[in-house]
Amino acid sequence: MLLLVLVSYLVMAQDTLQPKDSIHLEKTTNLIRRMDSIKVADSLRRAVLLAEIENLKGSEANRQREELLKKLREEEAEDSIRAARFVEQLNKLKSTAKGFPVVPFGDTLFLIYTKVGSFSAADRAKAVTEKIETLYHDYEFKPDSLTVNKSATNSEIVYRDLVVMGVTEMDALWFAKPQDQLALEYRDIISQAIAEERRSNSILNIVLRIGAIVLILVGIYVTIRLINRGFKRLMKKSFHSKKAF
Repeated sequence: MLLLVLVSYLVMAQDTLQPKDSIHLEKTTNLIRRMDSIKVADSLRRAVLLAEIENLKGSEANRQREELLKKLREEEAEDSIRAARFVEQLNKLKSTAKGFPVVPFGDTLFLIYTKVGSFSAADRAKAVTEKIETLYHDYEFKPDSLTVNKSATNSEIVYRDLVVMGVTEMDALWFAKPQDQLALEYRDIISQAIAEERRSNSILNIVLRIGAIVLILVGIYVTIRLINRGFKRLMKKSFHSKKAF
């Protein structure tokens, strides 16, 4: 009995110590996985029914075809209702979900909501931010040189040997977009952000250089004026000293 109480306490303590964001994210990702698996199962079941309808032969074919078509329509209606309920639940979870920003240059490029293994959404966002900053400081990097490569599980945004970001199936399911499409969107956002940051800093550097030159010229002018003024005072002082003798 004591052992049972201790185990229960440890389970409750673990739930309490687990961050609320992590629990929320787990619920959301589990719901997305469940939606996706049901969608696949529904598609397979409909495909089987359609194959049965196509293969019907004989005198009873018309009657059986009508029955199967009726069953197919009923299942499609049930699938639509179930999908609508899932979407409603998912939207409720998403409305309060916390995304972690990718912020290499001060402005948020996009948010990451899902984790990869033990790599949390926050860790992913930080890592992507740092890699984008690395690309920005690479003088040989050209913003249009990013590519999207398809691996076994991810669509990877790559520059040379550097994987800037892996877009997972869960990322795609979260935004209800094809995985490759989402990866291409992220690639374009990253490329554009680096190009704009370089352009704005280039203009800023020009302005700073002009400002520095103006300050130097002003400094030279003030120095010359001070030297002239000091020289005149010295000459007057020398003249008065001679006159006194």
